[in-house]
Amino acid sequence: MFKLSRFMNKARFKGTTVRRYFGLQGAVLKGAVYCKSAPGQPLTVALLDADGKVLRSVVANGPCKHDELPPHCGFSIPVPMEWLAHPESEIQFSFRVLENGVEFPEGGRVIDKRQIGRIFSEEACIDEAEGAERLEKALAEIPHGCTPFVIGIHEMQRSGAPLIALSVIRHLAKAKGWHPLILCLGPTGPLTENFAELGQVIFGMGPLLNREPAMMLGLLRRLRRVCAPAALVNSISTTPLASALKEAGFGVLSLVHEYPFAYSKTFVGTMMEAAEEIIFPCGPVQEAFSESLAGHATRSSVLSQGAYLVEERDAKGLPPIARQELRSRLGIGPGGNFVLACGTVDLRKGFDWFTSFVLHFGRYSPLAGNTHFVWLGKAYDKALFFHGQHSIEINGRGAHFHHIEEMDDPSSAYGAADLLLMCSRIDPFPSVVLEAMAFGLPVLGFDHGQGTSALIEETGYGAVVRSMDMEEARLAIERLLGDDALRRKVAAEGPAFVRDRFRTADYAEAIATRLEAMGQALA
Repeated sequence: MFKLSRFMNKARFKGTTVRRYFGLQGAVLKGAVYCKSAPGQPLTVALLDADGKVLRSVVANGPCKHDELPPHCGFSIPVPMEWLAHPESEIQFSFRVLENGVEFPEGGRVIDKRQIGRIFSEEACIDEAEGAERLEKALAEIPHGCTPFVIGIHEMQRSGAPLIALSVIRHLAKAKGWHPLILCLGPTGPLTENFAELGQVIFGMGPLLNREPAMMLGLLRRLRRVCAPAALVNSISTTPLASALKEAGFGVLSLVHEYPFAYSKTFVGTMMEAAEEIIFPCGPVQEAFSESLAGHATRSSVLSQGAYLVEERDAKGLPPIARQELRSRLGIGPGGNFVLACGTVDLRKGFDWFTSFVLHFGRYSPLAGNTHFVWLGKAYDKALFFHGQHSIEINGRGAHFHHIEEMDDPSSAYGAADLLLMCSRIDPFPSVVLEAMAFGLPVLGFDHGQGTSALIEETGYGAVVRSMDMEEARLAIERLLGDDALRRKVAAEGPAFVRDRFRTADYAEAIATRLEAMGQALA
């Protein structure tokens, strides 16, 4: 195990001494924190970046082996994988105790990015030598007679950007006969097998790129001699790979699924330099990048991404969803209202706002007794989930809040719900809005930070309220739940609208056309 030096210090806060230490062990930041006046009460520790942004948080109620500290005040926070793609050589961070605002260590802490790369290599059994071997093996196993094309992704988790990449690759492999060579910065994940069914998957490229850039560049240059000259990269998170592909002689086409303020200006600028063309999911996201695009020769365009879940269900020929099945399992009666929210449990997706809104709705809405709120999504931020659920339960609303951890196919949730509540603080163009409309659900969204708000207003398939405004949201939900005419309209028009305007085949074909044109220019 690789270890970094530990720190232990004290701080006074409103007459209470908080003791805390931390260290870096393996691929996690481990430590302990407790309140001296109430050592048995667990505290919550947040990991902050250099700008004070909360990256993730945990409850410090784990084991602690230090004799001078209580036995159950330990915390363990995974090192963010995005640090591997950090544009700077040093990463600044600190911690904050959320209950009282105390930050530690004083002045923050700096870690050399190369140390992070070594840690990920050791913990995930991914080192630069293994990454090189996997890439060498892929080169040797390219099927005879085919010209593979390279696509770069940052992870294989079951989330929006990887699922969009998967749907595009599936179409290009089937309709165009292209052989995908999929380079992933991170380790394997839930979608690895799905990607492997379509082509060759080479994971763990992040450590190789981070620690042995010359070796990585040499391998990419060898790929350039046998692959199609234009490469596709998926999301701004793949910036380091996009830059290396350009240096190796590839033309780079990038799909962008994020707002620029999610990354440093240096990081975004590097992608603008690497990509010959960038595709945005909607006008507002393209407009947000206007300053970053200025001064670069990068071409940009807007393409409506495909509603992959809708087309997958159509292809499978599954029977209609039984509305009552999931509702019965959750204890929602036939006349109950079912408000659905989808996304990972974190601050960006607005889970904290959602749980506070459940309480607000319960206090002030005449529909409170018959309305249930369901969150579908993995609880990555355990502390955030714990505190939100606890607040709901102690305020007597536990029977009206439900959490579904994950679904391979969320169709049954859409089929059971009455409307979708989009409460993300930042969500450039969430696929869940398209999926909800395709299942005939009205959608309530925010007027800022969500790229689909214009779509909701254009179609009239729901409502848009002031961002994070609980009272406006309450009134809008009451209105949508009671508007039978609107619900019939969305149910009648929504499925055809999404299938006609957001076809994965059209999206993938437009991408293929751009890749072919770029390749011809480089040939």
